[in-house]
Amino acid sequence: MSIEIKKTRVINDGLHNGKIVEVERRQDKHDYTDYHILLEDGAKIKHGVPTDVYVDEATGKPQSKHARLLSALGFVLTESVDPKKAIGMKINVEIRHETSDRGSFAKVVDGSIKKV
Repeated sequence: MSIEIKKTRVINDGLHNGKIVEVERRQDKHDYTDYHILLEDGAKIKHGVPTDVYVDEATGKPQSKHARLLSALGFVLTESVDPKKAIGMKINVEIRHETSDRGSFAKVVDGSIKKV
């Protein structure tokens, strides 16, 4: 058996241009939707949000992380929505590093993804 050794890439903190290249639903311990983003410099990063989409009954304003993300991507939040239609969208995204006992990781800042 042979396992390829991969190099890690450092993604600098700050604003980046990119494109959504994949959207997948992940149902392990919780139900999440993952947005895979390819940055202009070739680096890839994943941003996951809880799958449920909640809007205010009276105003229709987004009330959940996923609803706010879909709204920022230009989706109209009515009866249902297909997040896979975000594939290919050009976006701006803010990246910030967080450090834990497992190391330093680049993370997408919540609410920073915007359609270009």
